[in-house]
Amino acid sequence: MNDLTELEKQISDKLTGDEKALFLKYTDKYIEFTSRSLLDSFTTGFNLGIKCAFDISR
Repeated sequence: MNDLTELEKQISDKLTGDEKALFLKYTDKYIEFTSRSLLDSFTTGFNLGIKCAFDISR
């Protein structure tokens, strides 16, 4: 993860003005997308685990 942060910083340092603002907006949206995707995966797995536990307990 540190590699990604370092690369993001290097790219951001080379950009200026509107380009930098657009890149930062892109990285923010990507983080938001990734977070939602991870949460969805966790929720799906958790629900599956609950269903399995319920089926086993019957």
